[in-house]
Amino acid sequence: MSSSPVYSGDTLSNETAQIVIAPERHGEGLYAVFEDQGSPIAFYDDDGLLPEHSFRIDRDFTTVEVQDRADPKISTRKVLVPYRRYFGRPEKGTAPPLALLQALGDAMEFNDFGDQTGTIPAGYTYFGQFVLHDLTSMTPSITPGKSKPKNIRSATLDLDSVFGAMPPGGASASSQACPAPMAVGETTDGRLLDLPRATDGMPCIADRRNDSNLALAQTHMALIRFFNAVRRLSDDADEARRLTQLHLQSVVLHDYARRLIDNVIYQDVMERGRAVIDVDADGFKLPLEFAAACARFGHSMIRNRYPWNAWNPGATVSAFWDNTYNSAITPMTRLRGQWVADWRRLLAIGLTEAQGAIFAAKIDTRLAFELRQIRPQALPHTTGSMPLSRNLAVRTLQRSYLLELSSAQHVFHCVAGKLGDRAPPGFAPLTEPELLDGESQAVRDALTERPEGGAARLVDSTPLWFYVLKEAAVKGCGLKLGPLGSRIVMETLHAAVSAAEPSILDPSVQPWRPDPRLHPSSESYALPNLIAFSGLLDS
Repeated sequence: MSSSPVYSGDTLSNETAQIVIAPERHGEGLYAVFEDQGSPIAFYDDDGLLPEHSFRIDRDFTTVEVQDRADPKISTRKVLVPYRRYFGRPEKGTAPPLALLQALGDAMEFNDFGDQTGTIPAGYTYFGQFVLHDLTSMTPSITPGKSKPKNIRSATLDLDSVFGAMPPGGASASSQACPAPMAVGETTDGRLLDLPRATDGMPCIADRRNDSNLALAQTHMALIRFFNAVRRLSDDADEARRLTQLHLQSVVLHDYARRLIDNVIYQDVMERGRAVIDVDADGFKLPLEFAAACARFGHSMIRNRYPWNAWNPGATVSAFWDNTYNSAITPMTRLRGQWVADWRRLLAIGLTEAQGAIFAAKIDTRLAFELRQIRPQALPHTTGSMPLSRNLAVRTLQRSYLLELSSAQHVFHCVAGKLGDRAPPGFAPLTEPELLDGESQAVRDALTERPEGGAARLVDSTPLWFYVLKEAAVKGCGLKLGPLGSRIVMETLHAAVSAAEPSILDPSVQPWRPDPRLHPSSESYALPNLIAFSGLLDS
């Protein structure tokens, strides 16, 4: 065996990577831990640090081979799953210049004078972020031409972000007070309405990204409470986990997607299946275009201010960061009781006339003001040769450049070819006037500038993320995704459920119906059902 490998920007992300594996004598998991650029990669199993001679990593950093502690002749291999690039790369010399993409992101509007809200309750903004985190945790090398991102998550909708083993690296002796993985943390006023935390405030959850903002943390906490409520119905922990996974899948497909996906496309996929996104024989690989662009429409659903609850009627994005361990300038150790979510407001149910429902901002090319300059504590770690901007729009477009995503127009052409006669009436890409309509002069200038060297204008070769936002504004009135965004997002969610184990789409269990003991309100399960069964509507 070689000496301990050293982490560099071309290998893995400098976030704590969790490589879930289950060899017989390594307990629940095996983890790779690295702190900084150039630091050694350490491997841990449930019994502690593995000696350097007991593991080997291949030259491309895609496979880890680990010897069995009890019998060194036995080894277990785990392949880090790559993303799948469905729509190719831009042809050489045709990709928009990075400077022009950055100019577009910098020109986008960050609104601080009132939220343009739609009809989707704000709880679905952060539920969507939770779902995205369950599907993807990207570890790219942020280096042009060398991006080979791998997915730390399973890519299927199986709640490994909740049920996966907790990552090491950062836990201190004080964290021995951290309760069991499915415990719920206690707020400062003694209610079990926080994430489980170590005494220093670090969240004791499988995916620590879910403590990056208050609303997301409260969503993760709700899933823990939901599992605990289901567990009380069954003596079998595995059965309780299975029921939790299945009902979460129903919320995603039958409630969340129905609200956000174009109605015609939603019905087409649910009734006729997928036409674009498929499941490989060797397992499902998440579309790179989904993870890096299409699924990030939720950025525009973030409001500037939230009438969060009776104590905090004007909560800001900064307040959401402050009430976490991960994103606060001074890390929080326990959630203050007055910051517990009012789920009736977030889901717009069961309110009196004096209480106001909280609706998400419309899906368009305008973002909340505080996302123009995100505080460093709230940013994920990145690696590679180029630092990413703190401006969310610029940052997203920088990543699309580094990941070499194809233009929206090219993606649209590919999707249309796969759909054939399944394409709905009026299925056509946005025109130049539609892309420019309602935008500031600075955005219009960036979209129509003709780059040197033969690259197309951005209005003709539009970044996929920007296009999905604009398409939702033009074709979906800001209330739903447009045709291209709907097709890719809906088919990806459908595939992620189909490939999961267990799955509500398993042909052997059709038609799947929710368990009546979990108090469904219909033949499917919805987010209000989940929150109510978790005991959170009256918290």
